[in-house]
Amino acid sequence: MLDFFLTIISFFSQTTSPVSNVAKHFPRKQEIHQSAPKFRAVPRKAVGISLSETSEKTFKTAPECNPKNLDNLCATNKNQTKITDPVSPILKFSRGSLPTPAKVKGIYLTGYSFAGRERRKKLVELVENSELNTLVIDFQDPDGNLMFPVQNKTLQKIPLSKFALSRAKSREILNNLQNKKIYTIARITTFQDEGAVEAFPDLVLQNKWGRPWKNYKNLSWLDMTNPEAWEIPLKKAIEAARMGFDEVQFDYVRFPTDGRLSQIEYAHLDQRKKYEVLSDFFKFIHENQRKIGVPISIDLFGITYENYSEKQISRDFAIGQRVIDAVKYFDYLSPMIYPSHYASGYAGYKNPAKFPYQVVDKALREGHKTIKRYTDKPISKSRPWLQAFNLGAVYDYEKIRAQIRAADDNGTSGWILWNARNVYGQAVK
Repeated sequence: MLDFFLTIISFFSQTTSPVSNVAKHFPRKQEIHQSAPKFRAVPRKAVGISLSETSEKTFKTAPECNPKNLDNLCATNKNQTKITDPVSPILKFSRGSLPTPAKVKGIYLTGYSFAGRERRKKLVELVENSELNTLVIDFQDPDGNLMFPVQNKTLQKIPLSKFALSRAKSREILNNLQNKKIYTIARITTFQDEGAVEAFPDLVLQNKWGRPWKNYKNLSWLDMTNPEAWEIPLKKAIEAARMGFDEVQFDYVRFPTDGRLSQIEYAHLDQRKKYEVLSDFFKFIHENQRKIGVPISIDLFGITYENYSEKQISRDFAIGQRVIDAVKYFDYLSPMIYPSHYASGYAGYKNPAKFPYQVVDKALREGHKTIKRYTDKPISKSRPWLQAFNLGAVYDYEKIRAQIRAADDNGTSGWILWNARNVYGQAVK
């Protein structure tokens, strides 16, 4: 029964938000993100929301955790400090016990899919019986509540998801995945984080009247210009590594793109450019990577992977992201190169979604040119998110493989498939 509820919640939480201005001519199936044509001016609203970012609101009436349905090891969602964690020697393993595969071949899992025994079993079997070797797993549910009990007392102020497993059970599952040589990546929603916003009101992005600013989906953000807010995703990353994840991935590392943006009162933006603020955050995470103890990666808008001239290189599309900044501080960059999210006319194609190889190939080639041209000592490797959902075209096996070929042809360190519903049968044979 739990798996049925999780399936329903996962479906609706990913498919019911407003359609962005950019993709309104396509049928609404997934949360969408606009990648603009080369050098085309992009209005703030047109930048859209990243498909890899899944902080949609979900049902508030989800059933309480039922020990009979959640592997007999449910975590309390009222007071995390009361959770017992009888870790046996077999569950004690070092952080990042699996090395990063030479080529990551991954799929995305919601926290609900991870918590649901049957859904998790099916997806793990899919990995075991295919070329796949990696799972990217949400550290939070769509409301920002933690999917994993934490030990850090600051983070314990954030509520647990109603579907969170106990710490012992979570670690047992991660340990079993490692025994199967399945690499695990914890995905953290960095600044759009409803759970952290409720727990730490002093760190919330505010409007000019001193109240929490909200976007068009009524969601609040941590103030990305406030260095104190940076401690929250760092602490989550440390917790994820301690839990047993092999890598930590930071998503939603950007400024807001929708809502009444002119009403935002940033705490410490001052006269700085937005990309300067995020560059400082990148450096902060990099300098604390030793505390995290595992490789780190970041999700970027696909639009950041373009061949920019010297006049255009300062362009951050009002979100603060520039590939030439991120490439100096993270082990892996994951641009969200979804062909359906590129505007009509990109690379001369009326509907870029019908040309998956060409779009992914162009984005990676030009992004790599920009990195090479403007970065002396890049440390990052590219590992793109690829489209595994129907939008703009039916994404069957052939279209998904075309994207993968483009990623391989451009020397990436792998790829990750995105499907908000975690349906990947069309991606493997």
